[in-house]
Amino acid sequence: MTVYCGARFLVEDGRAVRYETERGAQESDVRALLLGVVWSVLGWQRGLLPLHASSVARGPDLHAFAGVSGAGKSTLAAALARHGYALFTDDVLFLDPASFDAGPLGHGHGGLRLCRRSMALTGSRADSPTAARRGLPKWYAVPAESAPRRAGRLRTLHFLSYRDDCRTERLTGGRALPDLNRAVRMPRLGAAIAGRRRILRWLTGVVSHTRVSVFHRQRFDGDAAWFHEDAAHLAAELSAP
Repeated sequence: MTVYCGARFLVEDGRAVRYETERGAQESDVRALLLGVVWSVLGWQRGLLPLHASSVARGPDLHAFAGVSGAGKSTLAAALARHGYALFTDDVLFLDPASFDAGPLGHGHGGLRLCRRSMALTGSRADSPTAARRGLPKWYAVPAESAPRRAGRLRTLHFLSYRDDCRTERLTGGRALPDLNRAVRMPRLGAAIAGRRRILRWLTGVVSHTRVSVFHRQRFDGDAAWFHEDAAHLAAELSAP
């Protein structure tokens, strides 16, 4: 039993989640924990690899964006909905190691969370309030387009970075592994369940069967034109053969 924000959670064998809330617990906090921490625990117990990443879909293909909290994963995924890429999952993307030889199979849920500024930038619509992140109020949001299907093949994985210019830097082999390792959600728990060597094999499999890059984009300073330019640049790159 794990306690967070006035709620107790018990994840059982990757099959069931039980929880109870204390008086005064906020529903938005509980929902955020269920879709984040608890969801990640469930994935580890099921033998899946959870990444701290948002993703979009076009047909059967997935494109994911990883980075630390505040890197802009959710906002970028929502922005790509205006370029023909449907939101697939926000914040947590599960990869199935058993599928790696045919291309990593990804699973997840929508649950998009954005601040007011990001909703305005991406044309997303506010649904209901959620827990604040770093003191910044956020809402569950409905993007311009979302994917109803809950599985797809991961084709590209971009780590997000801020630079003075907008460009993509391809990573291969050993250069990609450290960044990918940092993108793993709840790594200590994963090591306890799956073992560090097995996780390293999984990460190597992701690098071997996915195009991994760093997406350097301009830091948003209030000029929306820069943001939309970067999103359009990435959308065009993802569409290229």
